[in-house]
Amino acid sequence: MSEARPIRRPRQSRGIASRSKIVDAALELFKEKGYYGTNTEDIAKAADVSIGCLYSYFKDRDDLFHEVLNQRQQIFLQLLPSEPVTIKSEEDIREWLKKQIIRVAEFQRSSRRIYTDIRSLSYSSPAISHILTEQRNRRLHTAMEFFNTHKQILKVEDIEAAAILFCNLISVTTEQIAFRENDISEDRILQAGVDALMAYLFI
Repeated sequence: MSEARPIRRPRQSRGIASRSKIVDAALELFKEKGYYGTNTEDIAKAADVSIGCLYSYFKDRDDLFHEVLNQRQQIFLQLLPSEPVTIKSEEDIREWLKKQIIRVAEFQRSSRRIYTDIRSLSYSSPAISHILTEQRNRRLHTAMEFFNTHKQILKVEDIEAAAILFCNLISVTTEQIAFRENDISEDRILQAGVDALMAYLFI
């Protein structure tokens, strides 16, 4: 049995640049063709590196796809609110909700094919399932922090259950905006999503 190829972690600027080019090229191809329509030869060609160079940094297409997803994960987490939110009126709540929906919908839309493939692959890949779970847990944590800080404006008492439903309603609304063919304007869908959240959660 042959030994697995050693995978390098570049330390010099040239190696770091080559690895970065490979990841960037993979991201664009995965966005354009999806996971199933992309192979390592395509990625090496788009990155203008040899296939041997690619395999010196990544074991295979899955390894590269996971790296792309990890980078997307970091970008996504930066979209979640980290600063305290000032709530003085119902309009402040509505604006906060709109921002959360729009941020996530735009992020999903920017890599539509990747997002669809992630959902499909999560059933067979523990690594991808872990990334989705981490995203979900981070969203849940952010929602619970917000609700705990603003208990005085909530209708509900079970904050953990409310946070779970909040995240699910946000997901349904953002996916409808980002991925579905809609017969009505996105603004109307956004408004309906905000109205539903307001009716359920807030005084």
